[in-house]
Amino acid sequence: MKLRRQLFTPDMKKPNDYVDRKTSSLLENGVFTYFRDPGVPFYLPLGRKVLTKIQDVFLEEAENLGMSHIEIPAIMRDEVLEEGEEIVYTFNERIVRLNNLRLKGYHLLTTPEPMMLDLASSSLCAYSQLPIRFVYHVDIVRGVRESKGMLKGRQFKTFMGNSFDGNRESLEESLRLFEQVSDNIFDRLGIVTHKRRNIGGVNIEHFYLGTEGDNLDMPEIDAGKRVKALSLAMAYHYNPKKIVKARFRNKQNKNSRVLYGTYGMGTQRVFYALFDSHRDKRGFNLPSELAPFQFSVIPVNLADHKEVERLYEAIKDGALLDDRKNVPFGEKATFSDYVGIPWKIIYGNGRYTIKNRNEDIVETFDSEEAVLNRIRK
Repeated sequence: MKLRRQLFTPDMKKPNDYVDRKTSSLLENGVFTYFRDPGVPFYLPLGRKVLTKIQDVFLEEAENLGMSHIEIPAIMRDEVLEEGEEIVYTFNERIVRLNNLRLKGYHLLTTPEPMMLDLASSSLCAYSQLPIRFVYHVDIVRGVRESKGMLKGRQFKTFMGNSFDGNRESLEESLRLFEQVSDNIFDRLGIVTHKRRNIGGVNIEHFYLGTEGDNLDMPEIDAGKRVKALSLAMAYHYNPKKIVKARFRNKQNKNSRVLYGTYGMGTQRVFYALFDSHRDKRGFNLPSELAPFQFSVIPVNLADHKEVERLYEAIKDGALLDDRKNVPFGEKATFSDYVGIPWKIIYGNGRYTIKNRNEDIVETFDSEEAVLNRIRK
């Protein structure tokens, strides 16, 4: 990616007040994301790179545990939603209904559980199909009254899952697997979470404790005051008292209702928690597999641009070329560290220098070929 050909180039620098700024503010100013309207995000190139890598981790960990990946629609028939009466009551004014003549009777996806049950009711037949465990990425749209940018949006990204189980033992295993998915994801992302069990109808919920979020009553952490926490993921038995319409033929060939587990992870909040968890004096020290790029290519002087352009073309899938012409070299190097790129390739005075982000590894090379051989090891 060439940095000069992007939006918000004047903002592509480490803020002078970085130490005092909240992470959400740093993420929303045009470097990673931007909110042109309250609660409605643009993921800009650097942010999208990290977002995509996070989403890939989600899928890899779910598929490692035997879950299948599907895609679901962005709209739902109103009549399907209304089959979950408690959902209509819960979301009420936050449901965004479509008034277009050709889409009347539909709404933007608010919560997918009724849709998945409706799907199962038309395709589930026998006990031999069970258990079925799905996961999917989906954007949710809700009419939130007071949006808080990344942490409370009107449109926000989620990673969700559902299980269709034939008995209680299978359902418990599904919920355990959903918990394991979250544990594995957070371990891989380096995010420390606090878990709560069996509160408010939720079997397991993962929270991120920090300086931003909701003020929650968590007496197990502090009995005297509320705690700043963000709910990142949860899994629970969907409305166990409700007779769901998805049914199957059991081993005795009798009609049985399916048990339904549901899982949700707030992708946007995990995006925030990843950056907040990996702040240091230089900026965001992201895990290497989640960094937007592995290398930044930086010329020391204007006269060096042509040389570094050739090197960049050889590695551009994994590199950011800082080709801004009126930005000092030091500011470019600082920006590379700020956004979490683990390696800098610097060209000046006819030589290449490779430095890691902490600058405890510094190597010099006389030719482009030598640099390419080094980074391809």
